[in-house]
Amino acid sequence: MPRSIPRSLLFVPGHRQEMLAKAADRGADAVVLDLEDSVPVAMKDEARQHVAAALANWPAGSPVRRFVRINAPRFGWVDDDLRVLAGHHDVTIVVPKVDHVIELDPVRGSAEGRDIVVNIETPRSLLHAESFADAIGVTGLFLGGEDLSAAIGLRRTPDGVELQAARWTLLLAARAAGIAAWDSICPEFRDDAPLKRECDMAAAMGFDGKFAIHPAQIPTIHTAFTPSTEDVDNARRIVEAYDAAVSQGIGAVSVDGAMVDPPVAERARAVLARAAGQTA
Repeated sequence: MPRSIPRSLLFVPGHRQEMLAKAADRGADAVVLDLEDSVPVAMKDEARQHVAAALANWPAGSPVRRFVRINAPRFGWVDDDLRVLAGHHDVTIVVPKVDHVIELDPVRGSAEGRDIVVNIETPRSLLHAESFADAIGVTGLFLGGEDLSAAIGLRRTPDGVELQAARWTLLLAARAAGIAAWDSICPEFRDDAPLKRECDMAAAMGFDGKFAIHPAQIPTIHTAFTPSTEDVDNARRIVEAYDAAVSQGIGAVSVDGAMVDPPVAERARAVLARAAGQTA
């Protein structure tokens, strides 16, 4: 049975042992144990040791999905980074700062069949988003809005609308390939308003969820990416009415004064599937 797609993915710095110890209890659907940007270069080896220990001591039966973000393959640390995953075949690898699909080769060669998420955060990776989405082993794309903004020269605004073109490019590539798509982090964690705006926008666009940098962001992310009771009830009425119509040889039906045809019914089924695969 396929695993549900996490709504929230919380970054945890790999060198912060005290944070790693609490990672499974922060309320996120998934945690991303980070060996990359949040870890100073001088502490990479220490971070690898701490992440390996965190994986080895992960609470038995925890429903929290585990991801590890390695360093960019161009630095030549792939083998060192992936060594911490030894024996943990359900851990997903997040690969940052790649421009071409060929840069995934050393990762895939050592990944032992693990899922790979590509961090789309350079101008060239965005232009090649479709190729990354279609690559063997890649099960999701994640928009790295901060790095992409810096590389392009975008000025970040509270509404985040400057990233809309990037969001659509990534989302279309992911959906065409049938893989997951996650929105960029929101750097503001003390004021919930910017995060809520970004979450509502990304959820309306069709993203599966959003990466987080602080546990305080998780409830807002879950609210935005979880179908409400009203959404589920409405979707159920649509599906039941449409299926009844089809069984009578009718291709469309009216529900609450709106026409329901195949694409509307499929949207409703997606809502029910997402609701069934998530926990509050």
